[in-house]
Amino acid sequence: MDKPASESQRLAADIGLENAAPEVLEQLPLAAATARKHKSALKTFALVPGDEPAVVFSAERSGAK
Repeated sequence: MDKPASESQRLAADIGLENAAPEVLEQLPLAAATARKHKSALKTFALVPGDEPAVVFSAERSGAK
């Protein structure tokens, strides 16, 4: 299996978008950074990924880098 060529492709693969269009890959880093920024402002201490489907892709996994 080939390794993704860019950070955008790695991120896309991590969230199940291996076949994302180039336009999506271009927007993905900004979208992910924006999601992290907004998520950090929320009081999420009691949330689990199933409580907020819109941010499931950014939920921390144990062992994630």
